[in-house]
Formats: sequence, C-alpha cells, structure tokens
Amino acid sequence: MATYTKQRYSLDYTERYRLTKTYLYLRNALKEVIHMFQPLCETLILVCHVKDRQIQMNDAESSELVVDLAGKLGDIICGEADAVGFIYREDNKTILSFEGGVGHIREARPLHLRGKKFIVGVSDENNNLSMNLGQIFIDK
Repeated sequence: MATYTKQRYSLDYTERYRLTKTYLYLRNALKEVIHMFQPLCETLILVCHVKDRQIQMNDAESSELVVDLAGKLGDIICGEADAVGFIYREDNKTILSFEGGVGHIREARPLHLRGKKFIVGVSDENNNLSMNLGQIFIDK
C-alpha cells in the first residue's frame, strides 16, 4: 500500500510574480470579452461548469459549489453578475436554482430571483421539452 503526502512548493519572488501576472492577464482578457458582448444584448448569460471546493468553517470542513475557472476568476465573475443560477434535472423537470449562501455559489441581486427555485422546463414521455422562462425574465 502506497501513501502519498502533500508537498508545499516554495516559489521564489520571480516565479510568484510571473504566476500572479499570468492570472492578471487571464482575468483581464475574460473581463474584456464579457464587456465586449454586454452592449450587444439586453441580458448576457454565461454558462460555466461548477466544481466542489472544500472549505474550513468554524473548525469543520464542508464543501461548496464554485464556478470552475482559474484562480479567483470564478469568484470575481460571480461577484460582478446580477444573478448566478445552478441548473439541474429532477426526473422530467429542469430546475434553475438561485439559492445562495452557505454551500452555494452566490445569492441573486434581483429580489424576484433571490433564494428561489424555478421549474424552467418539463419534458413529456416523447422527450419533447417545453421551456418557460417567464418567471425569470419579467417585464418591468
């Protein structure tokens, strides 16, 4: 039986600077692409993968869902968004959840979305999908 131990790698100043600069360029490039599309549409929807991240809270380890982007870029993009939804399926229903807080990505800013789940699609026995986003994109 093999055992594995985590090793900490120490970076000297130039390596740390180069790595930090790389993340900065990546962050600025993604923000530039997002800002390029914003004037072209009323609502910009970004679709991302999520991952579970282990966190320490009050001396207890738990997991939370985070957007799977390099470094802190996922946290930054979610922080700038008006709402971050998590879409999943239960049986024949497609559900979009805007629940935030502990263990979730972010809480939505619009009050009609904050902390709620919406059934946005239902499929029948022939796999015909009926979508309804009227509860999410409301007329003001």
